[in-house]
Amino acid sequence: MAFCTNCGSEMPEDAVFCSNCGKAVNDAPKENAATTIQPQAGEKNTALTGLVLGIVTIIVGPFAAAYVFTVFVSVMTGIAGIIVSAAALSRNKKAGQPIRMAIWGLILSIIGLVLTIYVFISMYL
Repeated sequence: MAFCTNCGSEMPEDAVFCSNCGKAVNDAPKENAATTIQPQAGEKNTALTGLVLGIVTIIVGPFAAAYVFTVFVSVMTGIAGIIVSAAALSRNKKAGQPIRMAIWGLILSIIGLVLTIYVFISMYL
């Protein structure tokens, strides 16, 4: 004999509904249900932010090498792009989310940073 999970009354093994309360037998909560990790509100655009910082660094960085202050800003943008992209890569990997955009943000930030430093050094040294 089986018992209803809702009211506790006895019911036959092959019952589909409880004869006492009418609850369906397979409405019991699934204990092994897979849970997906959903990104929180601010986490969705982290990879996009890293990608945009990488693009800005790779486009603006080499041209900004003519002035010391703009090189500093471009280097800081590249470093920020690397940090944000690496954080997005780690978070997305753990959550099972796509990591392509974070990887491209990381690659472009590194390339932009290297180009900025190279152009700056070649102009002033």
